[in-house]
Amino acid sequence: METDSGDRYRRLAPLYDGLTAPFLWSVRSDIRRIVQECGYRTVLDVCCGTGRMAMMLHGSGFSVSAVDLSPSMLARARKNSPPGIRYFLEDAARLHFQTASFDCAIISFALHEMNPSKRMHVLAETSRVTRKGGAIIVADYIRPRGMLANGFQAVVNIVERIAGKDHHVNYVTFVREGGLEPLAADLGMKITVRRRTFMNNAAVMVIEANGNPCTLI
Repeated sequence: METDSGDRYRRLAPLYDGLTAPFLWSVRSDIRRIVQECGYRTVLDVCCGTGRMAMMLHGSGFSVSAVDLSPSMLARARKNSPPGIRYFLEDAARLHFQTASFDCAIISFALHEMNPSKRMHVLAETSRVTRKGGAIIVADYIRPRGMLANGFQAVVNIVERIAGKDHHVNYVTFVREGGLEPLAADLGMKITVRRRTFMNNAAVMVIEANGNPCTLI
């Protein structure tokens, strides 16, 4: 866990929803629809930030737990959330939950800010706490394709710079290497659903967690 003095998102937290919520609403809605259609009930929101995804799922009747390493982000999440959501201040690479605790886990726009080693540990831990037959739903950046996508990426790049130097360096490297699309394959994880979104700058993927996830035709 980090203390406030080590919270690299302390300055960003008050600005985060204003900068991102209008752009991420459709992505979060798509994730919620996938969770609903697959019939999952218990959900873990990994790297939950200010809790917008967790609140959307809780409002649709799901049992939601959420974790983040930033005290400032979690403070805002707790302030704005109903009491039914369980928030935990902890490292997503070292989750305290027991194995197979959740039907589904979500990692939304968090992997790009991590170095490759940290990404692998977070995905491994997320898979561990997700039951057999469940899934990991991941939304994150991909390499943009087309003039409109490249133009929108310029806006995204500004927001990612605001998040800090290390964050931005990891983001640039992540996108340059293809972003989310090759990641699951590189880690030997099976993708069962793949949807482009965010003006062709991001994708939502359902990744197999321990076998036989919902396939959503």
